[in-house]
Amino acid sequence: MATAKKITIHDVALAAGVSVSTVSLVLSGKGRISTATGERVNAAIEELGFVRNRQASALRGGQSGVIGLIVRDLSAPFYAELTAGLTEALEAQDGWFFCFTAVKTASSWHNGFHCY
Repeated sequence: MATAKKITIHDVALAAGVSVSTVSLVLSGKGRISTATGERVNAAIEELGFVRNRQASALRGGQSGVIGLIVRDLSAPFYAELTAGLTEALEAQDGWFFCFTAVKTASSWHNGFHCY
């Protein structure tokens, strides 16, 4: 059984009749792109079923959108409210939140930090 070809930003650019840079600007919401061009790019994205690779974007942009938190007791009211607020805020910005609990030693905190 053949694997379906993954749709790339290059495929979107070709389908929309624009450059890869223009597609990138539309995806990021930055730059001055005409409404018509933006609509053409978005139509190509929809038609092709393009899914943006957030990890690749983060690597290229130098910002991961990830926040990690290491706590001793996640059931403590302060940390429960903090994690709920962080999760809500980051999800609204397409970010990610990871929480690690470590109750033993400083080395377990260190190991938790490095796993992210």
